[in-house]
Amino acid sequence: MRINYCLTRFSTSMGAVPFDDSHGNHLGTFTIFLARNQFVHQGTVRCDENTTVWACNFVEEFQRAGAKLILSDINQILIAVPVVKWDRLTKGVYKFNTDAAICVERNLVGVGVVIRDFEGCVVGSSTQRLAANFSPLVAEATALFRGIVFALEAGLTPLTAETDSKMVVDLIECGSSPRSDVGTIIFDIFQLIMTHCIPVRFALRFANMVAHSLAKLSLSSSEDLFYLESYPSFVERLVLAN
Repeated sequence: MRINYCLTRFSTSMGAVPFDDSHGNHLGTFTIFLARNQFVHQGTVRCDENTTVWACNFVEEFQRAGAKLILSDINQILIAVPVVKWDRLTKGVYKFNTDAAICVERNLVGVGVVIRDFEGCVVGSSTQRLAANFSPLVAEATALFRGIVFALEAGLTPLTAETDSKMVVDLIECGSSPRSDVGTIIFDIFQLIMTHCIPVRFALRFANMVAHSLAKLSLSSSEDLFYLESYPSFVERLVLAN
């Protein structure tokens, strides 16, 4: 009975902690069971306030560790994920990859674009930042749209596109756009790919790491950047490894 009472009190206390994501919720629940185990096996009772403080510190450390991984040296990214090699295209065809990154705290969306020729050489890249509070789906669709526009304006056609958002690809393939914010963007994408015969394919995150890193980089950039036959030195190791 006492254990259940403590767990109920801990749960009530933890419910007031402003966790921003599912990781925070899971970690918050974890602290409740940690306190329970300490009581059962060691006889140690942690008061509600101490448990809440410990949970907040634990979650903050977890999130900081995640941020350090994202912004760490590119060598650590190469170690953290398996390298997926470039899939050679038909001669004369270009392929671009896009990705989006979101910073909820600053209401920012980052867009990363990388374009390669049929031999795998980078012929264009871009980092773009938007002041917006987009959902992940809208952000990914926006990144794809902006990637198409960049490639077309640079004259890099014929073209094929890849994104690591399966939901965006599914919406495009179904041929109809829902009545929502993402539906408007999907409609614009659909118009472009039909006009210019651009196939859109799904790519695993591991095959999209250059665009992913560019999207993260764009969040710290003060302006939109566009490169032709070049790319930021930050992603050079990933480009060469891919």
